[in-house]
Amino acid sequence: MNLSILEILFWVGLSISVYVYLAYPLLLFYQSKSPKNRKTVNCRGYSFSITLFIPAYNEESVISDKIDNALSLKYPTDLLEVAIASDGSTDRTNEILEEHRSNPRVKIFYNETNEGKNALINKFVPLTDGQIIVFTDANSIFSEESLLTIVRHFSDSTVGCVGGKLTYLSGQSAVAKGEGLYFKYENVIRSFEGKQGKMVGANGAIYAIRRELFEAVPAHVPNDFFHPLVVLKKGYQTVFEEKAIAFEKATESHEEEFKRRSRIVERSVSAIVEVNRRYGVFSGRAWFNIFSHKILRWLTFPILVCIWALNLFLLHDPLYLTLFICQTIFYILGALGYLFEKADLKIKIFYIPYYFMLINLAAFVGMLQWLRGNRIVSWKTASTTR
Repeated sequence: MNLSILEILFWVGLSISVYVYLAYPLLLFYQSKSPKNRKTVNCRGYSFSITLFIPAYNEESVISDKIDNALSLKYPTDLLEVAIASDGSTDRTNEILEEHRSNPRVKIFYNETNEGKNALINKFVPLTDGQIIVFTDANSIFSEESLLTIVRHFSDSTVGCVGGKLTYLSGQSAVAKGEGLYFKYENVIRSFEGKQGKMVGANGAIYAIRRELFEAVPAHVPNDFFHPLVVLKKGYQTVFEEKAIAFEKATESHEEEFKRRSRIVERSVSAIVEVNRRYGVFSGRAWFNIFSHKILRWLTFPILVCIWALNLFLLHDPLYLTLFICQTIFYILGALGYLFEKADLKIKIFYIPYYFMLINLAAFVGMLQWLRGNRIVSWKTASTTR
């Protein structure tokens, strides 16, 4: 069967889209079943000292609960240091922190002005003592055995970074529901990548690195993407621990989620460029995972637009007509999901297509922002996640 140029382009675009969201996870699943990729975890890892590092900016509504949670975690108390750094907070955050100053397990740092999370990390992490640095957010609550399950991986000297599992508390909006489903999917992918020691990116709510692998983070990149990339480039493994769980409240606003997603992608592109500048171009399986998991996914929106547009010229064939109808129905469901969200109507069938369209469009906008030269250093946290 001879295919026209339009048909070839259509099938190439469709194949890329299917690969990104379905075939790549299935490939990881197949690879994870290989005996050579099955990691065994040594449980004798509790002799490491830990610094739990918590950046905070105007977190008066959550910082007390975060500190209480940090101090209640199961880990030898003489090996756990809780470090909180306030980034020029103007609410009651600093006042609340002062209430904990007398606790010998707590270190408190103050930045006079708001410079962003990475400035806090670069300035104050070197003033802490733990052999393992666990990064987290002020609004993230850990399961009680999170530190125990994370640290045991470092008994393997080849492991340099361990990512935990972010779980969203059930929100009521379509955005919150979609975000919860998306991160369940994302955690599965990270788990499969981690079994090969090639986890691409962690989640800022809960991840850990060896102190000797720590590097200052450029202001315009996400620390939870930059650190795993650096660890990979230094020849260490990055793994995933599904029993180390951080709970957060999901974003309820589609405006907040769109802006957040576009910022994450814009800063993540900068991270790849920065790591390549420092260490050279990625190669081997690490590059394969970065390209498949991140770069191709960020390009999904324009690819989907091209597929739909090409399909318009192929409607004479019943197969292409069927595919066009399926695509159009999916996009209509996504558009209706947006309208129903605006009207505060909650109908489950629209959650997935709506959130899928939202995050892919946001990713493309983030790529465009990076190409335009935007470099975001800091931003206000999403109020609906507090």
